[in-house]
Amino acid sequence: MGLPIHVEFDTADGRRSQALVGQGDEPPGAVPALGDEIPIVYDPQDPEAEVADRRAPQNHRIAYLLAGVAAFGAVGVPLATLALVRDNRRAREATSAG
Repeated sequence: MGLPIHVEFDTADGRRSQALVGQGDEPPGAVPALGDEIPIVYDPQDPEAEVADRRAPQNHRIAYLLAGVAAFGAVGVPLATLALVRDNRRAREATSAG
């Protein structure tokens, strides 16, 4: 992952703002040079809070991967525990009956 890019821009209502862009997914292609214009998206209420490069994909692979692992754990761990408890119970019943 590359370094964040410092951008300065004028908001729609004329305020001058600055922020860092590129702290998440990176856009394809070369890093912009000093003075280059890039398309950005910002919150008009708080333009310096979160600014995103519109060229960057919004896939957030890590977030989806973590959500998948959490869902697997939330379902898989109880099922595995239930299977182990049943196997243990069957083994005790077999030794006490025989």
